[in-house]
Amino acid sequence: MNGEQATDLSSHPMAFLLEGDFGLKVPKMGEICTGHIVSISGNHILVDIGAKSEGLVDPREIEQLESDERDTLEIGTEVKVLVTDPEDSRGTISLSIQQAIMAEEWNKARELLKSGEKIEVTIAGKNRGGLLTNIGMLRAFVPASQLGLSQHEIRNEQALAFFQGKKLTAKVIEVEPDRNRLILSAQEAGLATKREKRLERLAELKERSVMKGRVVNIERFGIFVDIGGIQGLVHLSELSWTRISNPEHHYSIGDEVEVYVLSIDEEKARIALSIKKLMEDPWKTAEGVYQQGDLVHVSITKIEKYGAFAVIEGGIPLEGLLHLSEISNEKVDHPSQIMKKGDEFMVKIIKLDMKNRQLGLSLKEAEVTAEVVDA
Repeated sequence: MNGEQATDLSSHPMAFLLEGDFGLKVPKMGEICTGHIVSISGNHILVDIGAKSEGLVDPREIEQLESDERDTLEIGTEVKVLVTDPEDSRGTISLSIQQAIMAEEWNKARELLKSGEKIEVTIAGKNRGGLLTNIGMLRAFVPASQLGLSQHEIRNEQALAFFQGKKLTAKVIEVEPDRNRLILSAQEAGLATKREKRLERLAELKERSVMKGRVVNIERFGIFVDIGGIQGLVHLSELSWTRISNPEHHYSIGDEVEVYVLSIDEEKARIALSIKKLMEDPWKTAEGVYQQGDLVHVSITKIEKYGAFAVIEGGIPLEGLLHLSEISNEKVDHPSQIMKKGDEFMVKIIKLDMKNRQLGLSLKEAEVTAEVVDA
């Protein structure tokens, strides 16, 4: 029988006699089988895998084994073997213990890739491209770009030498047995750890709780605050009861702040925080303090084409609107013709709706009132 005919005996018309009548199986090339050692003679080991005849483990494998490894192979010992040839020219089933072990190692590597599980490895060496290690019997490689180092550190050989002999937590990111390629990433493992810690921290947080934190980033739309290893956003609208146009004018990186947890979105891993919730609401304390017709001193906080926003100074800081039509008795096309942010004026309260938090102001009526008083 030639090699091609022996490659797949399961298709032979008499194969049913082996599998059916006698309960014997026909092994296939590359199949991993579990069997028992039935004979040992020098470097020749026969293994019963339930086929029509025992299989022979490649004697060269036995020669390469250390003495203590060879001593573990005894008659009756259960072993896993890979079928390298279902029937050679002498009608013998050729087996390999080493290839069976390696095949299972690659299967484990595939499972690690699929599951995304983090593993701990010991760095055995390095080359110009990264670090060398092992997963079981497989040689694995951690590219320098997957170590989470800066470009300067990657180019520095001492930075890679630092890892020699040390343990590293990594994830499998590539598995290619045909190319003997097994790639790991410490950077991916680090990101996974951060995500896990963030999710754990999220689970611990409670809405409506008050926490201390530190400002770690400032954007035009708000500030990011670290509250014990997890970051949340204080939106511009939640920084203060008064209008803030640029957070950088009020906060710096490293500032310690107290925040109120507004909401927690575990699915998106987002936390909404508030600082103004911990401040006294000026609209609740202004009841009865101001009345329509009062003259108040204000500071301009924002300019829009339809008017300007201003906050009351020297008292309870309510913010109101100075409409374009209330800026001057003269024709004004844009508030910037008369005022700019930070300017201070005496204005008259022409509308005060505490329920809806609306404050209407007038500069031109304040000027008329002032003229009447002066007269």
